[in-house]
Amino acid sequence: MIDKWFFRLLKGASIGLCAAMTASVFSCANPAASSPEISLEAIPVGSMAVIRVDDPSALGQVLEGNPCREVFDSLDLTRRLDDGLHLLARICGREKADRPVTIAASKVGARDISLLLVCDAGGRTLTTAFGADTLTQVQSYEKTEITTLKTPSGEYCYYTRGDALILSDNRLYLEQSILQGTSDGVCLSDDRSFARSYPVLLGGKKASAALRLPEISRYAKSFLGVETHLLGELSPWAAVELRTDSTSLRAEGIFCTDDSTASLASVLAGQKVKDLTLDNRFPSDTYRYLYLGIADWEKYFTDYILYLKASSQFHLYNQAARTYGQLPEGEPWRFFLPWAGTGLAVVQTVGESVPSVLIATTDAQAAAQALETIADSAAVRPEKYRNTAIVPIGCKNILYDLVTHAAPRQGATFAAVAGDVVVFSPSEAALKKILDDIRLGTTLQTIEGYVKQKSQLATSTQLLALVRGDLWSEQVAGTAQEKRRQGKALDAVEKYVRAQGKRFENLRYNFLQVSATGGTAFLNIRMAWDDAAARQAVKEWSFALDAPAATAPLAFPNHRNGRYDVLIQDTEGTLYLISDKGSLFWKKKLGAAITSPIVVCDLYDNHKYQMAFWTGKKFHVIDRLGNYVTASDKVARAKKLQAPTPQATVVSTNEIGYQLRSGSMRKVKTPQSPLSSVVYVPSVDALVYRLADGKVYAIHPDGKTVQGFPVMAEKDFTAQDFGRDHRLGIAALSPEGVITFYRLPQDENK
Repeated sequence: MIDKWFFRLLKGASIGLCAAMTASVFSCANPAASSPEISLEAIPVGSMAVIRVDDPSALGQVLEGNPCREVFDSLDLTRRLDDGLHLLARICGREKADRPVTIAASKVGARDISLLLVCDAGGRTLTTAFGADTLTQVQSYEKTEITTLKTPSGEYCYYTRGDALILSDNRLYLEQSILQGTSDGVCLSDDRSFARSYPVLLGGKKASAALRLPEISRYAKSFLGVETHLLGELSPWAAVELRTDSTSLRAEGIFCTDDSTASLASVLAGQKVKDLTLDNRFPSDTYRYLYLGIADWEKYFTDYILYLKASSQFHLYNQAARTYGQLPEGEPWRFFLPWAGTGLAVVQTVGESVPSVLIATTDAQAAAQALETIADSAAVRPEKYRNTAIVPIGCKNILYDLVTHAAPRQGATFAAVAGDVVVFSPSEAALKKILDDIRLGTTLQTIEGYVKQKSQLATSTQLLALVRGDLWSEQVAGTAQEKRRQGKALDAVEKYVRAQGKRFENLRYNFLQVSATGGTAFLNIRMAWDDAAARQAVKEWSFALDAPAATAPLAFPNHRNGRYDVLIQDTEGTLYLISDKGSLFWKKKLGAAITSPIVVCDLYDNHKYQMAFWTGKKFHVIDRLGNYVTASDKVARAKKLQAPTPQATVVSTNEIGYQLRSGSMRKVKTPQSPLSSVVYVPSVDALVYRLADGKVYAIHPDGKTVQGFPVMAEKDFTAQDFGRDHRLGIAALSPEGVITFYRLPQDENK
């Protein structure tokens, strides 16, 4: 069982430790290229964290208000760290204390937490006085000379060995390091896993940390919020290198499996992992996902059964073996064949409490037939959704044991095949949402920041986890606020997120990647910041019409809130008015198709708007409440109104004609072609255009590209400053009649 204080640090291994502890280290001066290595033999093992800092002088100079404090606060070591660094400088001399230092924090006894610092000092240069109220005492312990400093802030001990000076605030802790360093006792350099992992860190590191990880599965659960049970038993050590640049924070390192033969990490390492192509299927509003690169499902499942047996999980073993033996026709491989594709991803989308599962398949037809073999015959089948059959499969099926390692106990209740991807979901609504995104192409792959960070991860991945950084930080901040309201203490991660709130607003994605080779698991963590990143148009909502659309969407002014709504008609003659938040105001059956442009008018001159149009021989005038205007003079006035001419038109395959206020025309070339249609939005000074392939981009009249695009509009679209808040919004249409609304998150010109 991990001690509580250490679990708090463990919780932040990829998030809190990387962000809180290293933010200050990264601001330090670059260490010398040939910094001598620090001997770790004097550091005793135990429940500890080991941190190496290349520039302790810079760390000490900016320690006040430094994020490093937030981590050590959770260990009750802040004051002792301050004193220890100052004492090193006094003992060694400032010029030697500026060299790399290794800091270890460990539990000694039931309550005491001790600090140990190892500095490359090159022998003792003890000063004669540390203050009027300080005594210096030298004693011997097991033939090692220990100097005890009784300072006003507490008692410290140190000794030297070779070129290293070891200082501690706890004599017992110091004596343990002497015994372990001079005898055959256990020490870090003797630990096989640690000895294998620590030296592999790359050069040029700003800082590195060695952490005890006795339960990596618990850590994965904390990081993802889901059970994984995928990594088996791992060694207690993780050595992590910490680096940063202007847009991201990286933690790279290695940890080793204790038993590579029994661990599932070794099983995964034997799979034929292909490129991570599933990430271009993840919905754009993905909150978190877990990816497994498993190409051979039959081998995976049989090895999984053996793993359950080897790890004495007999209940799960018996259940899995019984399920495996009850496959149709007694030929299990026929069922696994369609799933031998890219792999499996467990996806949780924003607004959904339960995750869904995406599986890439090489044979969509075979996958559909496989779904039929596990269909729940007692369930009522939903109607086809966008020509896609949804199969109710219940919970008792061959995939249940696999899915429930990352999904809740409900299992996967519905499934559908979309191209080369099979979607399993406990929620029919969530499944439909994912199908819409896959079909429209509004996935993570369309987000520039995600693609940039993702491309820097290796493709040979057995386990890849992603958490949306902005939503994660909101959760942490919300939890911290509630704990403060209740008078409870905050942990290190919560303190840091609260203190760095503005910075965390720009945290977009946290990646955790694990790959395994020869029984050794490699860890790569990346936190992607977006301080100066391009804005990305995000999907805010989708609305499905009862039938395919007959008209293009129209931005209709709303006098009540000063915004714009979306007006559209479907092929069944139904007219819809939808708010820019995605809620339906009303729909009205007209009985005929609209045959003219829809004119937006203010017939009463009171800034309350009506819509006027023809359906064959009938003229309609309807107010924004859905009521007909029957006054003959108002109808007569409406008939005289003409639809406004467009301010921008397509001139050629890659050129837009734009009308200036003076009435003259200017031509603007677009970076993409061929153009299909264009809309000008004056309030944000943007020309929004659609290509023949359905992608929508935006450009300013001066030729400057509006960042945040493309988005998909398979049919028609309209663009407007819908909220009248200087943010560009796009209402895009699919052939099936789904309106998808995108909006830029802020004014680009601010």
